[in-house]
Amino acid sequence: MHHHLFPNLENFATGNAGDISVKSTGGNITLKSGAKLLSQTLASTQGKSGNITVTASQGDITLNTASAIKSNIKGTGNAGAITLTAKNISLTGAGNVIDTGPQAIVSN
Repeated sequence: MHHHLFPNLENFATGNAGDISVKSTGGNITLKSGAKLLSQTLASTQGKSGNITVTASQGDITLNTASAIKSNIKGTGNAGAITLTAKNISLTGAGNVIDTGPQAIVSN
């Protein structure tokens, strides 16, 4: 089963796609089996894709088995920032973080 969270700006719309924030207060965050956090604008749109923040300050962030965190634009505008904060960050099995915008922040 694939789980996805997609706040999109639909075709021919004007405005911004939504932000995504995921936080663990004491454990790990794992995306697996193709799970995706994606904020994007679609073709023929004007606006910014949302910022994505994933925080596991007391644990790890792991993306595996084709899972992804993406801030993407297909129309006119800027991609939002991606911020990952954890003790350890691991990308395995084609897990990826993609930001088509000017800033991506990874910290541990």
